[in-house]
Amino acid sequence: MAGSEALEDLLAEFTPAVQHHTDTYLKKATNISDLPAELLLSIFKILKQDERPDAQPFQAPWITVTWVCKRWRAIALAHPSLWSTLSLLRPPKERASLTAFLKRSANVALTLSIQPSSFFLLTTERTRRIRNITISYTPQQHQHIPKFIRRAGSTWTSLELHQQDASMLFGLHLDVTHVPNLRRLCITNIPLRPIGTLQGLTQLTIERPTEYSGRVLYGILQACPNLVELILKQALPYRELSTPHPDVLTVPKLERLTVQTYGQDVACFLARVRFPPSAAFSITLDYHGYPPQGDEYDGWLQGLLHPRQEQPSLPILTHTRSLALFLGCADIEADLRLFGSTAPERIALMSSSECWNLTVHNLDRFDDDGVFITPMLPYCCPHTVTDLLTLIVPTNITTLDLHIAPGLSRAVERDWPTWLARLPHLRELTIGGMPLIATILSSLHPRPDLLPELETLRLCFAILPEHPNGPDTDTEAFMVWLTLRLLAGMRLRTFAMQIPPGFQGQVVTPEPATVVLVRELASRAVGVDQPVQICYRLCETCHFVFDDVASLR
Repeated sequence: MAGSEALEDLLAEFTPAVQHHTDTYLKKATNISDLPAELLLSIFKILKQDERPDAQPFQAPWITVTWVCKRWRAIALAHPSLWSTLSLLRPPKERASLTAFLKRSANVALTLSIQPSSFFLLTTERTRRIRNITISYTPQQHQHIPKFIRRAGSTWTSLELHQQDASMLFGLHLDVTHVPNLRRLCITNIPLRPIGTLQGLTQLTIERPTEYSGRVLYGILQACPNLVELILKQALPYRELSTPHPDVLTVPKLERLTVQTYGQDVACFLARVRFPPSAAFSITLDYHGYPPQGDEYDGWLQGLLHPRQEQPSLPILTHTRSLALFLGCADIEADLRLFGSTAPERIALMSSSECWNLTVHNLDRFDDDGVFITPMLPYCCPHTVTDLLTLIVPTNITTLDLHIAPGLSRAVERDWPTWLARLPHLRELTIGGMPLIATILSSLHPRPDLLPELETLRLCFAILPEHPNGPDTDTEAFMVWLTLRLLAGMRLRTFAMQIPPGFQGQVVTPEPATVVLVRELASRAVGVDQPVQICYRLCETCHFVFDDVASLR
C-alpha cells in the first residue's frame, strides 16, 4: 500500500540519523514515548494516508496509535493539520466527529468527504473552511448536489463527484460561477454539462460514464481551456456513437494525458483532439476479448494512432527520436500500452527511460460465452513491426529498443538489413529475445556499413529452460561484423548484454546456457578489442517462458 511504502522510505531516510545517535541518544532514551516529535508526526501522516474514506473517524489507525501515551496524544492534538481531513460517509456519530475535528483543526483549511445526508451538518461558517471536497451520492440524491454546490462551492479548489450507481445516470449542470476557485475536478458516472468556462481548472479526471456521447465529453473539454492534466478512464465515446465532427478541439496547455479505454474507441478521440508537442502520454487499451482478427492487423497501428486525416493525431510521436517496442509481455493487464513524451523533463512523469514506449500483450480472443479461443498476437506481430516505421520519421530515430518475446517467430522473419537501413542516424540499439537476436546478428555480417552512426548495442536475452538449445546465434559472423566496423573507424562505444538478475538468488536464475553464451560473446568481443558490459535486469518480455504465446495468459 502507498502508506507502507512511504513508511519504508521514511525509515530509510531516518536510518543514518538513528545510527549516528546510537551511542549518545539511545542510551538515554530507551522508552518508546521518547521518540522525536518530528518522527511521530511523520508516522501519523503516513498512517493517515491509508485511512479508508468510509471508516469511522475515531477508529482510524492513525488516531488509535496516538493513544499509546499522553505525549503522543499531546503531539497529535497540537498539530491542527492532522485533523483537517475528515470523512462523513458513515452516519453514526457524524455530528460529534465534525465538531471535534473542527475544533482540533483550528483555522486550517478542510478536506472533506461527505454524502448528501450529512449536508445539514455544514453551517455557512463551516463551509467557508472547505478547500477540498469529495461528494459520494446515489442517483436518488442527485437533485441535492446543485443546491449544495451553489451554497458552499465558492471556496473549493478541488471537487470530486461520485455517483454510486452506473446503471442510472443523471446529468449535472455545473454553473462555473458557483466554483470560481476550482483547480481540480474528478467525476465518476456523471454526464457533466458546464455552464460557462472553467478558466482556473488545470486537472480533470473523468471515469466510467457508460453512455457518454461525444458532444458531452468534448463539451467538457471545451469548457476547460487551461487543462494541464487530463485523465480519462473508460470515458471515451463508443466508436459507433462518435459521429464525425468538422471542428478540431485543441488543448493548448496540456502536459499530461492518461487514457484507459476500449481499443477501438481511441482513434475517434485522437482524430478530434490536438495536444501540445511537449505533452506526456499514457494510453492503455483493452479489447475485452474481442481484438482485431487476421488481416485486420494490416495497418492497424496506423489506423489506431494516426486515423486518416490531413494532419497526424500524434505529431508528438511522429517526430520522436527515441522509441521502444515490446511484443509480448508477462506483466501487463491491458492489450496495448503507449506512453512517453518528447520533452525530456516529462519522461520521468510516465515512469519510462525511453521517450516513447509501445507494449503489446497477447491480445486474447474469446467467444461470446467468454471461453478463450486463441491469442491474436502472432497475427499482430509482423504488421506491428512493419507499421512501427509508419508512425514515425525513421531518419529522426537515434535510440531504438526492440524486444520480441520468444515464440513469436512471425515477427522475426523479415529482411532486417533493409528495415534497419531506414534508420541511418541510429546511435543506440537494444535487441531483445533470442530468436530476434539470432536473426539480426546473423544478418549484420554482410553489411558492415549498416547503421554507420551506431555507438551502443545491447542484447537482452535469456536461454529458457524449455528451450535449452534455443536458436543458433552466429557469434563468429557477428564478431566479423564488429571487426570490419572497427577497421572502418566505426567502433562501438558500448557493447552490453542484459540478462536476468539471478546470480544472487533473485527472481530468475539464468540457465547455464545463458551464462555460456554471455561468456562466449564477451570473450570474442574482447578479442577484437571491443569493451563489454553485463547488466543484470529483468525484462518482462525477453526473460520469460513463452513456449507458445498462449502461455502469456
